[in-house]
Amino acid sequence: MGSVPVVSDSHTPFQATAPAHSRGLFHLKIGTMCITGGPVIPRVRSTRAGSLRDPIAMKPEGLPEKWIVGLDARAPVGDAAQTVLERRVDTVRSLVKSVVKSKAEDDETVHQLRVSTRRAEAALLAFKPWLRRERRKQTKKALRKLRQAAASVRTCDVHLSLLRSTLPDVEPDERVALEASLLMVGIERRAALGELIRTARRTRRALEQIAGRWARRDDSTTDNGSATTDVVSAGRAALKDLAGELRDLGEGDLSCREHLHQMRMQGKRLRYAIEIFGATDERTAILQSLAQSVTDLQDRLGRVNDLREVAERLAHSASDVDAATQQPDGAVESALLHRQLESLADRFEDQCNLAVADFASWWRSDDSAEFRRSIDLLAEHSDRAAEAPPLPEVVIVAGSNGTADAPEEPASAAAHAAEGEH
Repeated sequence: MGSVPVVSDSHTPFQATAPAHSRGLFHLKIGTMCITGGPVIPRVRSTRAGSLRDPIAMKPEGLPEKWIVGLDARAPVGDAAQTVLERRVDTVRSLVKSVVKSKAEDDETVHQLRVSTRRAEAALLAFKPWLRRERRKQTKKALRKLRQAAASVRTCDVHLSLLRSTLPDVEPDERVALEASLLMVGIERRAALGELIRTARRTRRALEQIAGRWARRDDSTTDNGSATTDVVSAGRAALKDLAGELRDLGEGDLSCREHLHQMRMQGKRLRYAIEIFGATDERTAILQSLAQSVTDLQDRLGRVNDLREVAERLAHSASDVDAATQQPDGAVESALLHRQLESLADRFEDQCNLAVADFASWWRSDDSAEFRRSIDLLAEHSDRAAEAPPLPEVVIVAGSNGTADAPEEPASAAAHAAEGEH
């Protein structure tokens, strides 16, 4: 069996190979020490680098490209659901073709593919009561497999970016550990990329078979027996519920990282719902500003999440060094690498703690006061436009340059307009 060479970014004397058949196993030699192991990511979460956020390409109407425009505001929700899903799934199909054709050489294509699956899943959940159950489940299954495969590659990309950004400031006695980590993440990415391409090929066939009508043909009631409403009413109800959940999370423990993760996910759900329903709402301009503020919130919380993941990765690698190194003559170097990895992990842990404190301070400050007030008012709105008071203009405060998907689908279609992964 052949091996795939892994090229380092520096001149540190490493030898690392990944057997072509290994699906992620690696062999790393540092001096006399040899480490053999597998992927060191304990679990995959979605991440997004703030510098690589979705470009806001504007439509002639002045709305971001990903917004759904052209819906009849008073049309039956089932018709709107069909239109939205056709657009969202067509985008996924197109990006799947690009990934298969180019073998995902462009990391931005992988990122856009992953985001497109989230948006399509958000539409499935937003319109759940009006969709054919089997068609919805079939589409959801295909999208989930694709998203998870893309997430593995994207996680490696974000971690590589964070680790490389540390190179200029790293202490000399930490450089070996940093280079070893870069090599191992690079090997993991190569294996994850191969799995993504295989998944894209399978999913491409599945998505091509998913055609026709998602929405139920009986528009008199939803699948839970409630009366069908128009798009505006359905959208207002969804936005009200999602904003209420985000408001409640904002009043919780902002020092708890898992709580902040849930808050980030809820912000993502709200933004995707705004992209679906915002253009049919008379408050379009205000909702657009609100969506931009939610993006800022996601960037800030995304940095917390990414720093936490890298710290956990390095700590996990430090634990693996002793377990993976069996040669007695490598014991000294193994102990040294273990200490270096722990030192690096502490470095990222400290940065994560600072990011948590910075977010809590921003969220409670005057800088986010109008944003929080808009969330409060949106959560209190009636689903009837005539009773909805105007939302305030939102002041956009620039987010950090940090790097930045959700539980099982809820029973209510109005709740949770997007689904991510842990």
